[in-house]
Amino acid sequence: PRSTLFPYTTLFRSDANAKGTTTLYPANTKWTAGFYEKSKTVAIYIQADTVKSCGTADLGISPRDDLPLFNWSRVPATEVLVAYLSNAEEDKLLATDEFRWNAAWGIRNGIIKYLSSP
Repeated sequence: PRSTLFPYTTLFRSDANAKGTTTLYPANTKWTAGFYEKSKTVAIYIQADTVKSCGTADLGISPRDDLPLFNWSRVPATEVLVAYLSNAEEDKLLATDEFRWNAAWGIRNGIIKYLSSP
């Protein structure tokens, strides 16, 4: 079967004060023009539901043109940065099953909303 969506989740290291959730999606380029709008839409859904489920700060969505993951994709794609490992508070949250479950549930709910939208 052919894939209709490519969600990807990572953890991020930055400075110790960074905290929150952000969702990346492909910038509108010649390589992503065919799925840019759908990627942006699914990023909006995933971001909202992940923040709601995890209770993290909402850092919004951000287009990126420098990620091979996006530039080589042929279907809508997102990368969810759930929390920061470099932030002691979020690192502790990431170590708990409950937080990881909440993150997965939020991403799931965002995908379901996207797949159910017209």
